[in-house]
Amino acid sequence: MKFQDRPIENQRMQRPNPSSSATQLRSGIETLEPGHWVVSVFDLIGCYSSGRTEEEAVAQAGNRVRQYFGWLGKKDGNPAPFEESVQVLIAERGEAYPWAKDPALTVHAFFEDDARPLRPWDLDIAGRLLEWSRQDFLMLSGGLLPDSPSRLENAPNWKTLDDLLGHMGETEHMILNRMGAMVDAADMPGDAVGRLQLIRKKFQEKLPEWAEADIIVEEFGEKWSPRKALRRVLWHERDHIWQLERLIAHLP
Repeated sequence: MKFQDRPIENQRMQRPNPSSSATQLRSGIETLEPGHWVVSVFDLIGCYSSGRTEEEAVAQAGNRVRQYFGWLGKKDGNPAPFEESVQVLIAERGEAYPWAKDPALTVHAFFEDDARPLRPWDLDIAGRLLEWSRQDFLMLSGGLLPDSPSRLENAPNWKTLDDLLGHMGETEHMILNRMGAMVDAADMPGDAVGRLQLIRKKFQEKLPEWAEADIIVEEFGEKWSPRKALRRVLWHERDHIWQLERLIAHLP
């Protein structure tokens, strides 16, 4: 049984036998943009590592697994220290490239693992991760001044908090659109946080419809599936949470 094929209550590291090797976690690595490599740990939904180079992203992966379990522990009220020995194995590799029909659009990786249908226990942990991740993002962004994001590194498209919130919503809405689901423009709230929350609600409502379904679609040269959509939504929010944490750490 693969690690991710266990129900949520059992989705914990099994303590290795003292004579055994480290627990191995299947992962994929890809470029999302030049100088931005991301490791997605297939065996742990919502667990990622990133770096400016492939080597840096892989080197950070073990620490990110420990941070992931520490975060889960705090959220579910079981903050036991994580002491297991893990080895993140890169099972798949992909690089982004311009779409031939429109080089302004980028095609990102579709891993073989993305084709696996979402199982009921995947939806259980996914629902919690989507809630907890959004709580963290709103808490961090709520403590910032409107122009604080102008101090973020590598953030050319958003200089204000509203810009960042808008970017978050637009990206998640784009992913919904790729999967054939959108929020009607007439239903969109006028404020950025309201739009962000409505789009997330729509995404969460779609997840049960995707359970056990063999869905693979292609839009603008890029393949999508329910598992990839979930992976990209959780990654995108986690990436900006890390950005905000770095920003807040350096505010006077």
